Amino acid sequence: MEEIKPIKVEKLEQLVNKNIFVGKLNITQLSKIIRYTSRKASEKDPFDEDHSVVPDEDLLHYQRLKSSDRAYDIKLFFLKNISNKFNYEKNRISPLGTFPSSIILSLKTNDDIKSKKDYDNYLSNETESLKEYSFVEDNNLYIPFSKQALIVDGQHRIAGLELLLEETDWKDIKLKKSNKSDFQLTKNNFPPHDYIKKSVLEFEFIVTFLLDFDPYEQAEIFATVNFNQIKVNKSFYYDIFGSSTRGKSVEKLLHDIVSHLNYKIGSPLYKKIKMLGTGEGYVSQSFFVDALMPHFKNGTFSFIYVDFQKDGENYKLIAEFIKTYFDILFGIYSEFMPNDLEKKYSCVLLKTTGMGALIKLLPNVFNKIKIDYGIKDPFDVLKIERSGLEEKIDLIFSDVKKSGHTYFGSDSDFSGGAGKGLQNRLYEVILGDLGIKKQSSDENQFTFF
Repeated sequence: MEEIKPIKVEKLEQLVNKNIFVGKLNITQLSKIIRYTSRKASEKDPFDEDHSVVPDEDLLHYQRLKSSDRAYDIKLFFLKNISNKFNYEKNRISPLGTFPSSIILSLKTNDDIKSKKDYDNYLSNETESLKEYSFVEDNNLYIPFSKQALIVDGQHRIAGLELLLEETDWKDIKLKKSNKSDFQLTKNNFPPHDYIKKSVLEFEFIVTFLLDFDPYEQAEIFATVNFNQIKVNKSFYYDIFGSSTRGKSVEKLLHDIVSHLNYKIGSPLYKKIKMLGTGEGYVSQSFFVDALMPHFKNGTFSFIYVDFQKDGENYKLIAEFIKTYFDILFGIYSEFMPNDLEKKYSCVLLKTTGMGALIKLLPNVFNKIKIDYGIKDPFDVLKIERSGLEEKIDLIFSDVKKSGHTYFGSDSDFSGGAGKGLQNRLYEVILGDLGIKKQSSDENQFTFF
């Protein structure tokens, strides 16, 4: 029988008359004590006269079914941050490689077990699989290895790390096709399996232990943790993480770009973006960041992100290109811009439908200039003098200057709705009217005619 080593814990004083302790455990320790459970339908009619009043054991298991997709996502999160730690200097590591919130476990104790000696006697006399009681004394918590600790919250975090550990042992870490370009792993930068395994085994979770909470109390805590919290505003998220000076993340890059567009006096988007998702502006920061993200992460403007990561200075030129682009378009379609006298803005241009379509169009305009003028280095497009760039963008839109009502009018086919589907429809219409035809699913390949 494997010796049960004590876990150092601290007791919390809260508004309950039951014991709550907090400590830390690694994945090896957790795997020995936890039991995955899931809530199942009873398949019994509660109004049936023959319905038993004795609760079905399955009804006491309130946890959601263990999700393989969720476990995979968390596995990938760990793997990305282990890779960051392996490949970059400490001051370049993203601070997101952590789970600061607690795993919550529920344990049973027995009032008849009053000392460590009593507990040792209990363990030696009880069948291994039936050892359900834990014991705490002098801030030392003892938990049997009979998998009786129920997970109140955090099962997917544990499952994700277990999954990564299993695949590391098999030396077969699986990445879905859709994640490979995002992860950008090669034989040269993929951490050795031994390094990954060591990182997994050393990772510690904060754990909250609930002692002798009945299943319904546990379920109430589970519901409070998962359903009663206020969802964080996405713009607020981007503002917090984009403002971080430690990482060289794409969120940080886009936060800086969007902040510049909104706060720079003279910018066509000056005070038109709701930076925290509320207040002054027409579209939210989160919308703007999300719309730009694919262009910078793996798309046409990925070279900007690379320059940013390498501490270059040329990446700042993209903000000037975007400002010039919107300056020209807002000038062409000025009658569809909001004015201070309007109580309710009804046109499409400065709503998510219009802005989503125009942001999606950015790489097309950029690539057309690059190809039409035989420019090889993409940075050279950004170095074109503003007057020359204005002329080129104006020329691209010369044939659609009178199409404003079709695209952005209050009674156009694109008004009165929202969503990416509508944005994509408007984008496709403008793209076709400009004479730019998609050649393939690769956004960087286009035919111009």
